[in-house]
Amino acid sequence: MIETFINTFYSGKTMQPYILKPNILKSFIANIIKLLVSIGVVVIIMLIFNYFVQLEFLIGIMHQIGIEIKGLTSADILINFIIISFTGSVIFLSFNYILLKNTRFEFQNDKLMMQTPQVLIFLINRVIPYNNILNVSYETSLLDEFFQTGTLIISLAGMGESSVKIKYIENAGYSVSVVKRLVDNYRHIKQIQFENEKAIKSIVNMEVY
Repeated sequence: MIETFINTFYSGKTMQPYILKPNILKSFIANIIKLLVSIGVVVIIMLIFNYFVQLEFLIGIMHQIGIEIKGLTSADILINFIIISFTGSVIFLSFNYILLKNTRFEFQNDKLMMQTPQVLIFLINRVIPYNNILNVSYETSLLDEFFQTGTLIISLAGMGESSVKIKYIENAGYSVSVVKRLVDNYRHIKQIQFENEKAIKSIVNMEVY
């Protein structure tokens, strides 16, 4: 692979990029779990709050800011919250699934090209030159342990952000080794080019004198 990379780099050809994509199913299930846990926590807090204070006081607050709501009990407020949360979750997860299918990280000869979600409903394209990559590693969360995946961490410099994380990647350790090799090969080749250009300039200067 290294020889192929060097040969294609010098010849001006573009080698086949190394493409990483999150495991869509595992990532989607993880987002469902996170949403359910978040909604569950809020419902529990509301139940505890209702036990001590009663949720009807929210109606009084709304009345003070000009919103008229009549005839609602604490149970109605809680049920409406669950219905709205469920509806919002379905909409969010639908957009999230579409975005996950189109998320990709493409490692080319000299740069990383990313297509990642932004503000839930948009995909943005970004480019990170290998010159700005400091290190590549990976970590595992509790969900990663469960799904047998990992999160790649690409540490950056001079990019306005300290790192980029690629979540729910299978064989994360192998992916880290491949990306590190690509970045190291790029830097090695650039160093060789620099030394060759320096040597050529020295020869030219000697001939001039």
